[in-house]
Amino acid sequence: MKSIGDVGEQRAVDYLRQHKFRIIERNWSGDGGEIDIIARHKKQIHFVEVKFRRGGITDAWLAVGTTKQRRLQRTAAQWIQLHGQESWSYQFDVIAVSDGELEHRTNVIQAN
Repeated sequence: MKSIGDVGEQRAVDYLRQHKFRIIERNWSGDGGEIDIIARHKKQIHFVEVKFRRGGITDAWLAVGTTKQRRLQRTAAQWIQLHGQESWSYQFDVIAVSDGELEHRTNVIQAN
């Protein structure tokens, strides 16, 4: 049986594919944490954090605080180095999913 988070993540993957993103990896773990989805769109890598909340989209956005952002940045830097992608441009996105809504915000975490 899939967890609520798995269902939300699958909705995010389906959404990205519908918008011509190519999914590179899901649930990639590095020393610093995990990245839910790594995708490519045109010539850019997107590190995507998915947040599912029953309370609505607003609650999902609040779950990506400063500590989580730093962890994502460290983990993404490790992925970039391991995969030799230093020359690619990249950004951090968040997809908030609630029972009836999905919202994709691009470039929400500033890359260091």
